[in-house]
Amino acid sequence: MHSSRPDTPSSELRKRKLHVTQPARVRVEALYHPGGNDENDDIPIPCVKLRGLWMRRAGLDVGARLKLELIPGGIQLTVEPEPDPAIPKVRQMGRLQKARLERQRQQPSQ
Repeated sequence: MHSSRPDTPSSELRKRKLHVTQPARVRVEALYHPGGNDENDDIPIPCVKLRGLWMRRAGLDVGARLKLELIPGGIQLTVEPEPDPAIPKVRQMGRLQKARLERQRQQPSQ
């Protein structure tokens, strides 16, 4: 099995930057969708990457859900509160389930 890490002691491995401080600016990068049709292959897709321990201090823990809002000239990210685990989620009936229930109501009981 191939490993991306060399067989050297951990003290000799290059230290990774932890991004502890919040950046003042980030750059909008470009992604390209693989396998798209020929006319869309060259269209860059805007992409913003955020990372760093500063995000944890701002309340953005790993696994947190974010609400994204477009505001004039920018994007606002807000942490959504975690749902109360004591309250079960209620699924909304789908179109097919509603149709099946309606057919059962219309049939005379036997």
